[in-house]
Amino acid sequence: MKQIKKINLKSQVRAELEEYIHSLDLDVANKLPREEELCRILGISRVTLRSVLDDLAAEGIIIRVHGRGTFVNPHFREIACRFDQAIHFPDLIESSGYKARMEILEIRMEPAEKEVAEALRLAPGAQVWSALKVFYADEHPCVISYDYVSTEIFSEEALEKLKNYKDSIFYFLYQETGRRIAWDKVEIDTILSDDILPRGMKVKGFPERKPFLFLSSVNYDEKNRESVYIREYINTSILKYSQIRKRIF
Repeated sequence: MKQIKKINLKSQVRAELEEYIHSLDLDVANKLPREEELCRILGISRVTLRSVLDDLAAEGIIIRVHGRGTFVNPHFREIACRFDQAIHFPDLIESSGYKARMEILEIRMEPAEKEVAEALRLAPGAQVWSALKVFYADEHPCVISYDYVSTEIFSEEALEKLKNYKDSIFYFLYQETGRRIAWDKVEIDTILSDDILPRGMKVKGFPERKPFLFLSSVNYDEKNRESVYIREYINTSILKYSQIRKRIF
């Protein structure tokens, strides 16, 4: 580990600690150095260190045992997809051991249905851009995603670029408008695969009569403006979500 520059301090401390944790042979030892020693090595205050350790403990990456010290949870490496992290699907697919690919099936302008309009705080029937995408894991379709953005945010010229864009809608939004997505609010449900794709649309290899995880999310920018509404349908036979949770007694 090396000393931390005091720019984005907490993020840098976390990155340095995570790199150190991943370098450990947990079959040999999983105890972290004492807090005083970590502060000395990293060149930071105990307040900053404890803030980062609190976050890691809340996520189940480390375990703090009173009177004994701080230990790395040996099971955290078994988790590829976490529910508490909004990671882009290509990264989730790759971390689950597959080759990722994304294809845009359809982009169109349409009147916002009631749920979409309410999520984006638009007038009923306001026009939105709708993008339908499929994410593949080793050429197996594993995620269907519907993205909705107000036509007041993207121009038609921008949407022409989006048709050939292979990265996240959030990166595209930032590049075109300067809006940076900061957080989202998610609702979780389940749905049968038969009810996901538009009537008459076929995707090769898409399973029939299979339960999918359904996430609907409103994504907010740094000014807390509703910017993107997304419906995501996930084949959990491929992307297996799991979570380490800290029990509260």
